[in-house]
Amino acid sequence: MSCETTGTGGQSFSFGASLFVAGGDSFNLGNRSINNICENKSRERTVGEVLELVKRWRDLHIHGDITSKQRLNLQDAAKAIGVSKKSLDDYFCQLRLGEFYNFDFVNHLSSKMRILRTFIKRCQKSISH
Repeated sequence: MSCETTGTGGQSFSFGASLFVAGGDSFNLGNRSINNICENKSRERTVGEVLELVKRWRDLHIHGDITSKQRLNLQDAAKAIGVSKKSLDDYFCQLRLGEFYNFDFVNHLSSKMRILRTFIKRCQKSISH
């Protein structure tokens, strides 16, 4: 069984636990900041935006806030970045499944999350048949 994306290029992307280590590389989202990403509730987020949000959420949970130096639980970390924990849990699950099915994250950073969700559904259907 093979689930391939239509992206081009030979780059690989690892979504392992190293993604959530503080000080890791940030994704280039142009002139968009994490605050701008959180304000866009009425539109679907891109894969790159979701990666940034989930990384920030997990960093706050693992390492705490820079000013207080205290670790935050997942709920409080979600509040701190302005996105519901339920949404962040869902994004985290989708990203992990995308990694499992070898989704091409590098070539789809600017794609909407529906591309990743559709890819996962196709892969799951091909496994069940």
